[in-house]
Parts: sequence; structure tokens; C-alpha cells
Amino acid sequence: MKKLIYAAVAAACCTAVVALPAAAASQTTECTGTLNGTYDSILVPAGATCTLAGATVSKNLTVEQGASLFAHQSSIGGNLMSRDAKTVRVIDTNVDRNLMVSGTVNITKIGGKGCHIDPAVANNLMLKGNHGNVAICDLTVARNIAVIGNTGTVGVFHNTVGNNVLLFNNTGPVNRLRHNTVGINLNCHGNPNKVITVANTAQQIMGQCR
Repeated sequence: MKKLIYAAVAAACCTAVVALPAAAASQTTECTGTLNGTYDSILVPAGATCTLAGATVSKNLTVEQGASLFAHQSSIGGNLMSRDAKTVRVIDTNVDRNLMVSGTVNITKIGGKGCHIDPAVANNLMLKGNHGNVAICDLTVARNIAVIGNTGTVGVFHNTVGNNVLLFNNTGPVNRLRHNTVGINLNCHGNPNKVITVANTAQQIMGQCR
């Protein structure tokens, strides 16, 4: 059975502006270990490590500076927002609204375990300004993937995207895009180092993606 990762994070084609809706008041649980029950909202406080193993979060999940999140086979009904975390792995996990990860020090991985299954993203997925390596793989994305201003190696593999894939201003040693099926534009600009593309399809392949 396919697991779903829902997200809505960026404006469509060429911008990196994210407007997150105001969150309703909720009861927030701090996660500093492993959670597998049902919760209203979850906060991973600064420096903590949180593992969600089959957990259900009705509203929002927030990851603070220096914290680590490992979400496996869980469900998040609102927003997942991470800024300046240590590590973020969101595997086989449903996120019903917005998913934005920025400033992560170590690896950021969004997709299926081992990238062997096919999660889906309802709207848009943005990874911006992360410092570690970034992997986005085996996703079905209804609208856009935006990978902007990251400083580690970037890998975007085996994704099916309804609108656009944007790869802008990533300064890591190499950016790899392989076997992606893109509905409108595959657009790469401002990446100073290697952009390697293999077997991608789109209506238009632009800039360094060509």
C-alpha cells in the first residue's frame, strides 16, 4: 500500500516564498524520545531527538534548532516545520498540509525507506538552505518540488511531479537528477557546481537541467 506524504509549501514556479496559515490553538506534547500514540500537536525542543513510530499527530509538528526528527510510518494532520535542525528524516509518513525544511545541519531525507516505495505529496515540497546532504526520492508530487540554496550534495531521483521541479542556487559539490517525470518545467539555474541529469522528462527542460 502506498504511504502518503502531503505538503503545501511554496508558490508555483519561480519563487521561494512560503506563507503558512495561522495555526489554531492546540495541546502540544514535547517529544524527547519515542512516541507511537495519538497526539494533538508535537514540539521537538531544541537539541532533543524525537522518533515517531506509527504515531498520529492531529495538527502540527515543529522541530526546533539542533533537534533531530525521525518519523516512520506516521501521520501528521497539519504542518511539519523544521528550522535549523540537526537531522530530519520523514519516511513513509503522511503530512496533510505544509512541509518545509530549512537550515538542517546533517542529512535531510524525504521519501520511502531505502527509496524503494512510492509516497505521494499532495501539493508542494520545499527544501531550502539546508547544510547537509538532501535526498528526495520515489515521491509522487501533485504540484512542485523546490530545492533552493542547499550546500550539501543534492539527489532528486525517481519522482513523478505534476508541475515543476526547481533546482536553484545549490552550492554543494554535485546535484543529481535522475529518472524524474515532470509535468511542466524541469528548471535548474544558479548552481555553481555539477548538475548531472539522466533520463528525466518534462514539457520544458531549462537551464542547467538540459
